[in-house]
Amino acid sequence: MPDEPASSYPGVPAPSQNGHRRPSRAPVRDERPLRGVVAGTLAGAIAAAIAIPRVLLLNLALFNPWPRPVIAAALAGLVTGVMRRGGRRRGAMIAGAAAASLGLLVAYAGVRFSVRVLWVDRNPAAVIAADVFRLTAYAIVPGALAGAAGWLLRGAGRRARNRRAIAKPPIVRL
Repeated sequence: MPDEPASSYPGVPAPSQNGHRRPSRAPVRDERPLRGVVAGTLAGAIAAAIAIPRVLLLNLALFNPWPRPVIAAALAGLVTGVMRRGGRRRGAMIAGAAAASLGLLVAYAGVRFSVRVLWVDRNPAAVIAADVFRLTAYAIVPGALAGAAGWLLRGAGRRARNRRAIAKPPIVRL
């Protein structure tokens, strides 16, 4: 019958006749807002494990070791920003801050679980909570700024590739 839809399976919609599958003209949103966070978290955890000594991670309140965690967090944010495809700068900043925080917390958890510490006159839960808040505070701003920088680097590379492709047209005759 000509009035039947093209799909004869129940519940399966017929293909669109106007050339695309989206039913509306709503703007396309990034379905994966935290793309690149896994790579950034791994890079941040590795950088934190290499750059931050165990003694500093175990005594964050005594030494005030902010430069090394900030550098590790910035590296995590940069990797996250470079790994993101499309999207907006705000998304890259949020993903960079998340990856930076998670990377420092993974390194901190690894040190905390591997070293037996004698707790003298201190509540372990209070010390760990204070360290987690301190590491998160160290990570959010540099991770977000580096995520935006990575996003800009990726865009600059894309624009350079496009310019090169326009400047050098493909060879059509031999």
